[in-house]
Amino acid sequence: MSSDLVLGALTRMGLLRPGERPAIVPLPGGVSSDIVRVDLESGPICLKRALPRLKVQADWQAPVERNRYEVEWMRTAGGIVPGAVPRILGDDRESGMFAMEFLDAESHPVWKAQLRDGEISLDTARQVGQRVAAIHGRTAGDAALVRYGGRRHRRRDPGIADDDGGLPIALGAVLDGIPESLVLGISLATGGAVSVTFLIAVFVSNVPESLASTRGMIAAGHSRGRVVALWFVVAAVSAAFAALGATLDRLDQGAVATVQSFAAGALLALIADSLLPDAYRDSGLRTGLFVVLGFALAFALTALD
Repeated sequence: MSSDLVLGALTRMGLLRPGERPAIVPLPGGVSSDIVRVDLESGPICLKRALPRLKVQADWQAPVERNRYEVEWMRTAGGIVPGAVPRILGDDRESGMFAMEFLDAESHPVWKAQLRDGEISLDTARQVGQRVAAIHGRTAGDAALVRYGGRRHRRRDPGIADDDGGLPIALGAVLDGIPESLVLGISLATGGAVSVTFLIAVFVSNVPESLASTRGMIAAGHSRGRVVALWFVVAAVSAAFAALGATLDRLDQGAVATVQSFAAGALLALIADSLLPDAYRDSGLRTGLFVVLGFALAFALTALD
């Protein structure tokens, strides 16, 4: 890896201070990646980049996108067993590099090298087994994790998001909010009252999706100002359609039912495609319990209305 390439990646990851020119030292070991130690003013870190062709005599090709899978796995494993893997410091997709904390060989010996040299430690083997078991125990059967691994290279650390961030959820909020606002405007125009239970239901259904979308967009790199502006647009669109609904006081009940059906379909599509996979990936089997509790709450609100 050239110095300019390394410095460019460090700058984009926000790890390099202005004017800093750190020493870059290639590290030995491995045939599938370039790995270097970078001595920053804040301390040494490790930079890794997957190679398209392995450093072997045969012509072995491998997709460099595996770098992103490795980042995903390390973040997931580190979240389950803190300290089990080096902490990820940054991920630069433009160069295909990621940065992680540097672990000194004296305090963190390589187990493979110890076994090769005949140095057997039952305590080390026990700790490795316990950590691997804990990671597999938390991820086994995680359909959302498999889906993310197969479809996208996604992070599951709270700081990393999908390529599209939370934009699909925001779009779902618009598709759900337009007919919902229309119906609200029609109800007010025909002399109907807006019940407290209706307002609670709107709050309960919209706050979680807006929080999830905001978190995803910020983690994907969108500025807070842009996120706030987007939600102002969503609110303005909803208000405009509520005002439009207030002019449709003569709309028959069949048309109102059609509008409500569209809103329900948009909401179900949003839940199935974005909210449930994200929730299942974050909370595992607890997601099912919360879904049931959510439906129970919706039923209770309907009964109170």
